[in-house]
Amino acid sequence: MKLPYPFRAKAPMRDAALVASTPPRASVVVEGLVQVASNGAAHFICNLKPEELRPSSATFASWINEKDRADFGILPTEAFSGVLLHREPGRPNVFVANMAFFEFMQFAVASIGPHLPSLQAAAREAQRTGGLNIFVYDGRIDKWLHDHPNIMPNDKEALGCFKVHDGKITTESYLRNTKYDRWTTDGPTRIPLAFYDAFLHRLRHRKGTDA
Repeated sequence: MKLPYPFRAKAPMRDAALVASTPPRASVVVEGLVQVASNGAAHFICNLKPEELRPSSATFASWINEKDRADFGILPTEAFSGVLLHREPGRPNVFVANMAFFEFMQFAVASIGPHLPSLQAAAREAQRTGGLNIFVYDGRIDKWLHDHPNIMPNDKEALGCFKVHDGKITTESYLRNTKYDRWTTDGPTRIPLAFYDAFLHRLRHRKGTDA
């Protein structure tokens, strides 16, 4: 089945041997929330006990590239995918996933996807060849997808999928992937390239700075 890069369609049956193996985890992942003050200072909250946080240093991770960050001045909370806590040797690093971002991401994928010509083209091709779903994968495996056009990635790399109906996808046909890994050896979430500009447009609009 040949679909426009970087999307994949899962047919009713497939060879399990062609599925990528699960990547090892780079850190422990917990849920939390990034909060941005009016002066631009970013903080985070989570349910970890104080003794689990000390001693550690924190790196805030943003899915926005360096060039586009300068256009915002103060980044809104949805611009941060989370916070990586670097702990002492012998203790695993902890990634605090910013749930405000992940809600924003899932709603954005569901509403933007049906307006992408490449995704609708993938849906038409899936319908023609018997595919049931179109999977949207994290941008961090773009190179892997490009190098392995006939192999399904591991399910944990999928943000979600659109069910194909009559060769089309809709916002209502989108399903979140509850097994999605918010941090892997390739790092935190990267917005798929096909969605990136639309994500920026939506974030600027939410922030009230969209032209």
